Amino acid sequence: MRFDIIRIADRPDMAERTAQWFHSKWGIPLEAYAESITDCIRGDAPVPQWYAAVQDGVIIGGVGVIENDFHNRRELAPNVCALYVNEDMRCRGIAGALLDFACGDMEKQGIDTLYLLTDHTLFYERYGWEFFCMVQGNGEPHMSRMYIRRPVRDTGVTIARAVPEDAGAILAFLRCAEGGTDRLSFGAKGMPLSVEAMAESIAAMGDGSLMLVAKKDGEIVANASLACLPHRACRRGEVSVAVARERLDCGIGGMLLSRLVDLAYQSGCHILDATVRSDDAAAIRLCEQHGFRQMFTRPGYFNIGDTNIDGEYMCLRMR
Repeated sequence: MRFDIIRIADRPDMAERTAQWFHSKWGIPLEAYAESITDCIRGDAPVPQWYAAVQDGVIIGGVGVIENDFHNRRELAPNVCALYVNEDMRCRGIAGALLDFACGDMEKQGIDTLYLLTDHTLFYERYGWEFFCMVQGNGEPHMSRMYIRRPVRDTGVTIARAVPEDAGAILAFLRCAEGGTDRLSFGAKGMPLSVEAMAESIAAMGDGSLMLVAKKDGEIVANASLACLPHRACRRGEVSVAVARERLDCGIGGMLLSRLVDLAYQSGCHILDATVRSDDAAAIRLCEQHGFRQMFTRPGYFNIGDTNIDGEYMCLRMR
């Protein structure tokens, strides 16, 4: 089907009916849309922007880009918002076209990373978005899902669920000397499991429990795990992530943690726990970026060699 996508900044004559259209779809006060569209047309900054899909002079879909879509993580900006397609026009590629157009237009204006707040799963992934973290919407009783669209970086790293055949390589990675990290909780001798026991553990994972491995050139450079408890335990889960020291600045830890949070949410988990070393500021910051909050310190939680190291208990409420 044929339709046009219009930058409202280029069509001031459409401002009033575009504001009315968004108001009719989302119920947000007309004045709020009118004010934002006026700012868009004035053009003092790249944000806000508004776009409409038009067929035969009729608006059939629309989307906007604003600084904050009513949530508590103001640093995650700007936000794509108010994506809507008329019901009789859905499943025709209009939503994807609107998203791509808005992202392309923002990139032309120097903004290549965008965020989007939603309660949907498995929709925005079709259009190049990836789950990022959970955030608290203003006045909302439950957490919502924050997605991100950013430039694709070819790191050469692949992330996949661990299989029993990975057991030996995982254990090798998880030894401090060979894995290249001193942030593991079990010390230089590595995880106290045999290859056979690790393989059996991976094979038995299910019902919300899994292990991920990140590989580069066939070698494991990071590892992450999720263990969800049953319903009677408040659908609580625990996550852990380990990244080789030489890969700490590659964003792999963030990709793994995002994947774990997303999988835990889809598994029905309500709360996620993580405990990180109190002296690992980068790990604490990574957890906070994904919505975890520091709750309290666990004195001497990690026993590494002959040293007891404090741990920070961090919690993410997803529902």
